[in-house]
Amino acid sequence: MVLPAAGSLASAGHHKALPVGEIGAFMKSLRSQAGMRAQALEFTIRTAACSGEVRGARWTEIRP
Repeated sequence: MVLPAAGSLASAGHHKALPVGEIGAFMKSLRSQAGMRAQALEFTIRTAACSGEVRGARWTEIRP
């Protein structure tokens, strides 16, 4: 298989960082939401874990 020419690939867009002054309100908002997605995002933010590791993690790895 041959990779396409570098110029033909679309560049990935990045999300802007959350201003530091808004982090507290954002984390509070996450904690108020039900469900595993909000908990996984909060865990990712607090631990700087890779998103793939968080998605594949088992609860026993987090709370033995």
